[in-house]
Amino acid sequence: MKKTNRFFYFLGISAALVGSSALRAFGIHSFIVPNVFAPGGVTGIASMVEILSKGAINSGYVVFVLNIPLIFIAFKYLNWDFALKTLISTILISIMLIGLEQLELHTNITLRYAPQQKILAALAGGVLNGAALAIMLRIGGSTGGTDILAALINKKYSATGIPYFIFLFDSIIVLVSAVLFSSLDPIMLSMVEMFVGARVSEAILQGLKSAVRFEIIIDDPDELAAMIMQKLNRGVTCIKAKGMHSNQERNLLVCLVRKSQVSAMRKLLKEYAPDSFTYISHATEVIGEGFTTS
Repeated sequence: MKKTNRFFYFLGISAALVGSSALRAFGIHSFIVPNVFAPGGVTGIASMVEILSKGAINSGYVVFVLNIPLIFIAFKYLNWDFALKTLISTILISIMLIGLEQLELHTNITLRYAPQQKILAALAGGVLNGAALAIMLRIGGSTGGTDILAALINKKYSATGIPYFIFLFDSIIVLVSAVLFSSLDPIMLSMVEMFVGARVSEAILQGLKSAVRFEIIIDDPDELAAMIMQKLNRGVTCIKAKGMHSNQERNLLVCLVRKSQVSAMRKLLKEYAPDSFTYISHATEVIGEGFTTS
């Protein structure tokens, strides 16, 4: 790797680490802890410690201490690049949580909602934590805690996806922690926060790689294929097919387009192939020219 490329690579990784950690820390400090509910995992345990100690023990210290054995596991059973990025993220989150507590002495940056509005805190916390996780997964790391356990399980069952393993582990911890709360409200808020976080993370990750697949059964494919390649700049594959009911030879066009191009694709079908038969499906990940190479 050239020096210039190496510089921009490390600059990008550093920005991702700082940005992800800032989102995570701000979500915990400003939305989760002040509204007295805790998500699952190490973050949830740390938040509960701070809530139960009435702020005497900052969640940043707890996050760091609880992550130490998990980081060792990551170094031993996962690759070092993943473990190192996770370690740095954990340290940054802990430092930022402690720093936000000090900043709170001078500026009010917490958002305390009325009981009937606390769902907003759960939604905001979920969005911030989900975005933070997606950034870390994108650069090959994690935000620590149950993310590490999820990554270990995902090595064997990779089809499901890390965000949903995290949601599973965190849900178990939330249910166990139910004994610490006098009502079900904090538990329900925690579940909402975790579900939103998993969905946001998955949406961000898949949004970078996903596409919409059009499969078009048509008699004369040439004109439509030419228009797709010309106006949408997308490749088209033509497959010879046979209708078993009619016993007739037909053509099957297969084309992958970005979500933003679906409307334009529909217009082309209406204009150039009004008699075709089309079905549309969602491709969760596309690797190759015109989409992504990683």
